Parts: sequence; structure tokens; C-alpha cells
Amino acid sequence: RRQGLLFASLAGAAFLTTTAAIASANNQWSCWHWNHNNVGFSNAASGYWGTILGSEMNQWYAGTCVNSAGGSEITGDAGFYGATGWLGIARILEYTSACEIVRAESLMNQSYLDGGSYSETADRHVACQEIGHCLGLDHRKGPNNHTCMNDQTLGFPDFDQHDADVVNAITGGCGGGGTGCDNGGETGRKKCNDGLDNDGDGCIDTADPDCP
Repeated sequence: RRQGLLFASLAGAAFLTTTAAIASANNQWSCWHWNHNNVGFSNAASGYWGTILGSEMNQWYAGTCVNSAGGSEITGDAGFYGATGWLGIARILEYTSACEIVRAESLMNQSYLDGGSYSETADRHVACQEIGHCLGLDHRKGPNNHTCMNDQTLGFPDFDQHDADVVNAITGGCGGGGTGCDNGGETGRKKCNDGLDNDGDGCIDTADPDCP
């Protein structure tokens, strides 16, 4: 197992990744994925930030096939980390040579977020986004992407169905650890490049083996 990758929301008008992650049509973070959908969450924060992180993780549980039956695969915490340049950061702490995430953490930087310049909506946006990175999602851009995975705004504390579909695909689907990609309806050039889960199996475009 290997260690040491990170993805951050930077303080400023636009947020950029600190890695060379490859943005794809289905906004999977490069090749990163889980080999199961039992992804437990350990909330190390307390008070306000404990509530924010806990509610955002519960949102991912409620809106995807990821469940909390695991151990502490993802840890969430908040602290005064100083003038690092990032509002929040997601770090893959352990992973395999097959791009499987084993353990990750999501950190909120109170040095910026507690300074009075950011609203609760912005705080929730950052928390939702960093947890999304831990689940294997990349950023999404553009004014029409009303999701916490949009790194050009801090106005959307929720993810959308597109994000949920990708998370389901890269955590094994709703079957609990299989490929989850066997409904046979994601075929043809148009359907394999439209950014949609056309057959409802949790796998989008080329993440679905039905696509060439």
C-alpha cells in the first residue's frame, strides 16, 4: 500500500487542484476508486465543524449507494492550519497499485473559514467537496454545474445526481462491491459520451463496460 496524495480547495476567487489529477467527462479523480461501497466515516471534529462534516457525510450516504458499514476509511477534521492557501483539503492516505483508495481524510482550514469571510453555505460547500474528493471525485466547472464539486463557486452545499452516479460507479455500484455495470443500456457513441447513466446501473459513459 502507498501513501501521500492530496486535492485542495484554494483560498481565492477560483479553486485549483494541487495535483496533476486528470479531469474526465464523468469527473472521476483520475483513476481513483474504491473496491467496495462500505466506506465508514470517522468525524474527529467537534462543535460547529463536527456538525458540518457529519451532516455532509450523511448527505453522501443518503444520496448514493455508499454506506457506513466500514470502519474509518474516511476521516474528517478541522483545525487552524495557518496560511496554507487552502480552505479544505482531501488527502488519500493509503492506496493500492491498482488505484484503489484504502484510507483518506478531509480537512477544513479554520484559519480561513472561521475568519468571518465565509458563510455556512460556503463552509458546507467546502466540506461536501472535500468528502467528494475522498470518495474519488474530481472538480466540475462551469456555471451550469450546481454542485459542491464545482470549484469555481462556494454557493452549492449539495452534490447532484451526476456526482452520485459517478460515486456509485467507482464504489462498485449498489450491489455492494461488484461492478454494478451490467444492465446493457449504455451503448452507442452518443450514449457513451453524454455524461449520463443511461441504464441506471451506476456507471457512466466509458466507466460502463457496455461502452467500447
